[in-house]
Amino acid sequence: MRARLFIAACALAAMTWAVPTVRAAHFFSAPGATATLTKSARVRVDHDRGLLVDAWLNGRGPFVFVVDTGAGLHIISQRVVDEIGLPVKTVSPTVLGGLSSARTTTNKEATINRLALGDSSNALSSRQLALVASNLPPDIDGVLDPTEAFAPNGFSIDMPGKIIAPLA
Repeated sequence: MRARLFIAACALAAMTWAVPTVRAAHFFSAPGATATLTKSARVRVDHDRGLLVDAWLNGRGPFVFVVDTGAGLHIISQRVVDEIGLPVKTVSPTVLGGLSSARTTTNKEATINRLALGDSSNALSSRQLALVASNLPPDIDGVLDPTEAFAPNGFSIDMPGKIIAPLA
């Protein structure tokens, strides 16, 4: 009983920190890190799809990406990979799934040499890896994990202001 109460208290504390009721969600990084984006990027909320951001991959776009802070990796649709000619390599199979209980497996990985958010000139500073999925919804081009996108730097998501931004 004490263990369950302790676990519940820890979960509540983690949720309170991770999803504040005011201001922005936050992610902290090592001191002295520099921001990867040159400026903030606008996001929009879609009641069916969640938090969306426009993204440019290797100078092509815009593509619609869902922002998922818990994804653990980026995902890009096979359609976009084919459209912009991203090189793909075969990797160990990875099971993809989420809260919907829908599951799929992929063994393809693409390298994005230049990822920009919000507009084509607002580029992240490093190459990004993405798993390639063949079954994303037709109106979604990919999934962006901001923890991966901004690594090793931090980011904030200002929901009322509809902005994702690097931490200064």
